[in-house]
Amino acid sequence: MKRKPEKFQKVLETGKPLEFCYHISNWAYHKEDDGKHRGADSLWKDLEFAGNYDANLLLNTAPRPDGSIDLQDINSLRELGGRIRNSGFPKP
Repeated sequence: MKRKPEKFQKVLETGKPLEFCYHISNWAYHKEDDGKHRGADSLWKDLEFAGNYDANLLLNTAPRPDGSIDLQDINSLRELGGRIRNSGFPKP
């Protein structure tokens, strides 16, 4: 098993659960980010990282001004869900 970064050691030693918060594009909607959102491969790596710590992964989708979710985010999340259904969660 890989050694965990020291910045997490104290939290890991407490036995408290961890949660990593990431975003697919930005923490809030910005028109200039259109077409530049992260894909399923990148999100899979986030799942692997969280899995190394037995942590929860919180993904922000930054809804559009009308409240809808960007189509690129929908496609990435669907692809990620398909991978999880077919292969299970990534193994640390």
